[in-house]
Amino acid sequence: MENYLTAKFSNTYLPDALNGDKIPVIKDTPRFTVIIFSASWCQPCHRQIPIQKKLYNDLEDKTDFLTISLDEKETVAQWQEFIKKESHPFRWLLFCSSSWT
Repeated sequence: MENYLTAKFSNTYLPDALNGDKIPVIKDTPRFTVIIFSASWCQPCHRQIPIQKKLYNDLEDKTDFLTISLDEKETVAQWQEFIKKESHPFRWLLFCSSSWT
């Protein structure tokens, strides 16, 4: 576990779910990053959102929260509608098929 907490990983950039700007997965910060994987069609993921928001509120000064969508190109619009409705305080990124730009 210690190796995972202290290891240096190459950062990658993914598109912002709402505006498409490429942003880094890991911010240049000493805070931990919690990465949550979800999708527009994942109901169990959606049911966890109240817990995620509570964790965010409890840990926001020490931790960066990030949700990465695993939606396909055809369901990105549904994902965008979902995150607008949720007004989540996290960053929202897309990890879609390489054909989505």
